[in-house]
Amino acid sequence: MSRVATGYLRVLTARDLVAAQDQRLAALRASSDRTRQLMAEGKAARINQLRVDAEVRRAEADRTGSVAQLDVAEHDLAQLTQLSYEAIHGAALVHLRLTDTTYAADTSDALWAGLIAGARTASADLREARQRSRAAGAGVSAARATWLPEVRVAGAYVDRGRWTGDFTAEWQVGAALSYPLFAGGGRLAAVRRASADERAAEAQLRAVELNVEQGVDQALAALRQAHARVAALQSAVEQSAEVARIEELSLEVGSGTQTDYLTAEANLLASRAGLIEARHAEISARIELARVTGELSREWLAGIVEPAP
Repeated sequence: MSRVATGYLRVLTARDLVAAQDQRLAALRASSDRTRQLMAEGKAARINQLRVDAEVRRAEADRTGSVAQLDVAEHDLAQLTQLSYEAIHGAALVHLRLTDTTYAADTSDALWAGLIAGARTASADLREARQRSRAAGAGVSAARATWLPEVRVAGAYVDRGRWTGDFTAEWQVGAALSYPLFAGGGRLAAVRRASADERAAEAQLRAVELNVEQGVDQALAALRQAHARVAALQSAVEQSAEVARIEELSLEVGSGTQTDYLTAEANLLASRAGLIEARHAEISARIELARVTGELSREWLAGIVEPAP
């Protein structure tokens, strides 16, 4: 479920990135046409046209790479969902947004302790390591028991007689005490080997516990980082769009330069791409945190995201 959700978000990211590059290409081509018209009127130098055309070619190359990444992402999602590539490629996927940002804003120790407890309960690797540690401890007890005397109790019911009859039945009960005086060091070696296995199992258990805690820390840190990036990049996109608009107007009235306008367009695309990736990274990090802590389910997923406007 986590892989399918991540694959879905990868497709959305790639599609949004291609759409943002299409917007940039449209703006650059409009600027190229405008520069070509000004150059025909003798109001612009040829170097300006060359700059715009070079930026258009660069944007087209970037878009080609993004389209290839989109194709790979759609193929991956088709494999994960066992659908055809044509069905994924032609589907109008719904954009999503995270509805619960509590974990991104809450930095209390109680939240962290609750997440760690949930992860320890949900981790199959941790349950396996605990059982191995218990089995190793039982093996030590069994090895140490070889130093104790062995008591055997036997019982039997015997029916004696001849073939002509005269059968006589009797009960037999016996007890025996056995203790080897010399085992050639075998008992001591068995105890040491079992103790070594126990120490190895305990060390493995501690390592798995650390991995579980590290998984929670990494997912929580990724969630908070992506949430902070979304807030920062939203403002950056608005400011970059305003700068690009002003540079375009300045260029039209002759007070701006072509270089400044192209730089503003490039910054706008970078901000939009970063915002797209940050939004989807925040959802992916929240899903990963839910997977680690055992919360992930279809019902949980339906309640944590909603269609974006």
